[in-house]
Amino acid sequence: MNSKRFKAYNEEVIAAFQKKRDKADESWLVQLNRRKIWERSIELVENGVEPRDHRAVSDYLEMRAEDKDYLRAIKAKDADYFQGLFKFLNNMVVNPADSTVEFLSWMIGFPKRPFSEYIKGDADYPQETINDQLLTDKKGPNEPDVKPDKPAGRRQFNPLHLWMSGLVLLLLFAGLIWHFWPDNDCMYWKSDRYVESSCNIPRLDTPLTAFDQAKLSSFRRINKIDTLTDYAVGRFWYTRITKDSVEIFTARGVHPLYPDKELKKVTDYIVNSCNPNRRRD
Repeated sequence: MNSKRFKAYNEEVIAAFQKKRDKADESWLVQLNRRKIWERSIELVENGVEPRDHRAVSDYLEMRAEDKDYLRAIKAKDADYFQGLFKFLNNMVVNPADSTVEFLSWMIGFPKRPFSEYIKGDADYPQETINDQLLTDKKGPNEPDVKPDKPAGRRQFNPLHLWMSGLVLLLLFAGLIWHFWPDNDCMYWKSDRYVESSCNIPRLDTPLTAFDQAKLSSFRRINKIDTLTDYAVGRFWYTRITKDSVEIFTARGVHPLYPDKELKKVTDYIVNSCNPNRRRD
């Protein structure tokens, strides 16, 4: 694939995405995350995949050539599968895979997709890209890429270049150490308990909170609330997420995912509503 022309294609697709995201007239683009990308992809597949998009969808989902069941293939994935695309959309990936760019062009309805259609007319490319391509096409297959105003020859050693290269490598190494250095002063809520985590690793689906050994050790959500007995009255804590939804916890505080909901002590009435067939102790 022509790298210069594909770079221009990549830039136009990203510009179209940013324009659509700035307008925020589609709900999946508001507070974008991996799950929203996955759900949006399912929605698009259910609406039908145009013939020109078959290759983009099948390549990104790593489907076999003879497989045309796009809905089954995308539902077989989960939100984590779209981590690479999510990073690309948030400028965390500089050189994405070709399949990622093509899949994005399909998701946003980029009009000049796919790349094979984009390159059919030179009018679709910036003039600078076309000029570069003309210069490349004039070269022979084995002709070296040497600028005419500088004679080819052995490059002279420059100590300053060596020093600058060493400094860049040192800064890069220090950055990697800082990024991956263990820093377990945070935790996050996972299913029914808190899990210790590094503060340097952002969580996309649940917020990080300050490390609390007491909560880490003893704060739990009761999964089987229909087994509650008299023991729970005054000892466990609860809150309602909706009118008909009750969640029970082993300690006081606030709901891990809804900090505006303060937990209250479990009452006899709450136990009865969770377990109408309970036996009195």
